Amino acid sequence: MFRVKHIAAAIVLAGAVCLIGCSKRSGESGGYGMPDTDVSPESAFRFVAGLSGADAIPASVTDLQGDGAQWMDVSVRCRFYAPDDIIDAIIASGYESAEWDDVKAEMAPGPYTKRFSPKWAPEDIAPKECYIRRVGRESSLDVLYLVVDRERGIVYAVGESNVR
Repeated sequence: MFRVKHIAAAIVLAGAVCLIGCSKRSGESGGYGMPDTDVSPESAFRFVAGLSGADAIPASVTDLQGDGAQWMDVSVRCRFYAPDDIIDAIIASGYESAEWDDVKAEMAPGPYTKRFSPKWAPEDIAPKECYIRRVGRESSLDVLYLVVDRERGIVYAVGESNVR
């Protein structure tokens, strides 16, 4: 009987440790104790620009910075410089005009913006253009956000994909 109680206690303790470890989401660990897969700047760009993995990133896109994680869900942040024709092509891929209040919560600095230099600061852009794109898939919903500084050609982008 003593041995059964200790085994049961060990199982309960192991379950509690797993629950604590599984709840980390700032790039440390994905759900169920699985590590997140880091997202490269190039992958982050492709996600928010609507490009496939085989599509080349236009040479006129410069100073590309990005970070994020992927496990079952995807969360990415990227910033880049681009000429108007590239910005317009990205917007034309299905983005709709939005107000700053519609995107500012998603644009807030977070765990995936700590590596950016200069710092992540879309709130400092004036005047700013804001856009949202929603892409429904069979098993997920992608919501993509852009803040554009046309004068300097800077684009801040956030992409979130959640499993349904």
